[in-house]
Amino acid sequence: MKKNTRNVLIGVIIVLILALLAVVLLLFSRIKSTKDYNEQLSLGDKYLQEMNYEDAAIAFQNAIQINEKKETGHIRLADVYMATEDYDQAADVLLTGYDATGESDLIRDRIIAVYPQVSDEYKEKIEEKIGREDLKSVSQEDTQPDAAPAPEEEPENAVTGSVVTYDDKIFYWKYNAQSYETSGALAYFGSGWLAPNQLICRSADGTEQVLLESSIPPEEHVQDCGTLGISGGKLFFDMPDPNSTDVSYTSVFSYSLDSGEIINYGGGHLKAVTDDGRAIGYTHSSYSLSSIFVTNEDGTLTTLASDAVQYLDYRNKTVYFEPQESYESATETARATLACVSLEDQQVRNLYTVTADFPVNNNTCVISQMAYRDDQIYFAYGSYGGTALLYQGGKVACVGADGSNGHIASGSEIFYEPCFQIAEDGSAVVDDPDFAYTSNTMQTYYTIDGNIYFYNREAGGQPELLVSPADYASFASGLCGVFDSTGIGLEEAALIDGKVYYLLNACTEDPSSSIGWRTGYSRQASALFEKDLETGTVTEIYRY
Repeated sequence: MKKNTRNVLIGVIIVLILALLAVVLLLFSRIKSTKDYNEQLSLGDKYLQEMNYEDAAIAFQNAIQINEKKETGHIRLADVYMATEDYDQAADVLLTGYDATGESDLIRDRIIAVYPQVSDEYKEKIEEKIGREDLKSVSQEDTQPDAAPAPEEEPENAVTGSVVTYDDKIFYWKYNAQSYETSGALAYFGSGWLAPNQLICRSADGTEQVLLESSIPPEEHVQDCGTLGISGGKLFFDMPDPNSTDVSYTSVFSYSLDSGEIINYGGGHLKAVTDDGRAIGYTHSSYSLSSIFVTNEDGTLTTLASDAVQYLDYRNKTVYFEPQESYESATETARATLACVSLEDQQVRNLYTVTADFPVNNNTCVISQMAYRDDQIYFAYGSYGGTALLYQGGKVACVGADGSNGHIASGSEIFYEPCFQIAEDGSAVVDDPDFAYTSNTMQTYYTIDGNIYFYNREAGGQPELLVSPADYASFASGLCGVFDSTGIGLEEAALIDGKVYYLLNACTEDPSSSIGWRTGYSRQASALFEKDLETGTVTEIYRY
């Protein structure tokens, strides 16, 4: 009896071991499959960048064979045939992928996009698969003669920045000695909202009008606050709001330039304004996710995307953002996706997903910068790390605004600078691939060797020199962005209508605020300047 019990126990143990072994093998197989899939995608991207369409097609076909349920392989293979203008073959790939992926919405959008360019035979196939009703508007555009272009409406004066202008007036937040921390490592002085600040309207003759004074901030550290926007006769702004449910205690407001009426839209941060008098912003939720929203005329908000980890940019009535990635295992290769949502149809689309075939920090890959050329969107992706959050290196991808022809524009080159430029041949380049400096994601203004530059995304990422040391020599000793025992730090800048506004901090070394190798500095004085780029005239707006 005991022998039989022992045999049964041994049998159970063997079954459990075999089951555990099967699970391990299955997990290993899935991890290897994901790795092989991503390697084929990267290889295909490389060939596509080199316009080696035959090998690119083979690589993407291999990826589809590894996992036909993932949409990326089908879309990239279709991009190959689109690049060679073989639209029927592209449609065939997409139709097959539509079935294999369980009717992917992204592939469906690509099928609809290619519909006008295919033969009648494939038009019928697409109509059977998608349905005539959804293709009706596309079909009409394809068959009807081109109509005369409608006259363009005069755009609103829609601008966003730390300083904005309207009708020969400038608007800005007027800070004071208590607004910022008095010392900090690497001359970073926290917040700007440690005390109430004044929202100012300044006339051409220098007269200041105080529109309002900000509420007293809570004890929590307030970040990413103080952006202004002008559109539709409204001044939009964000500021600390103790009554807000937003985790960083800021809300988005508007101030009517005619009546002075103030509207509180609720918790969030202002990022851009539209031509029709609305504001775009984001608000944090759990686990560092953000909801991107647009304001409405009635004072409410409409959520455009709820799974964003980073707001990126607003262009041509489209909001670009980076959504949260979903990984099947902890060892899966880090990746980043460029996504967008149109204000017109409010549909979210994933344009292009890239995988990090280079070392990343904490297995995290983020989009760090964007630039444009016509309808092509370029974006740098990589990682930040270290105690000073230096850019650790990455690559640059390119994709059409419609999500087509995605490829790696930097080739195999790893850049240690996120601010790239678009070369004449369409590739991405940087001044020095091995040069690294501290840079926030989507940084628009930065300093090098005492000069302040504007990163012009619309001009393909070309840097524009705005301010040189001669423009602030009378403010304090030292060079902007170059710190020794003294230095000058750039707090914020804004380029509007041929004038640049820049807020500078004069600093001296302060060992008491040093953290390891990060030297501490104390803030001695700060001042907001205006420079007319045509005449070179520099005017000090105020100092504190």
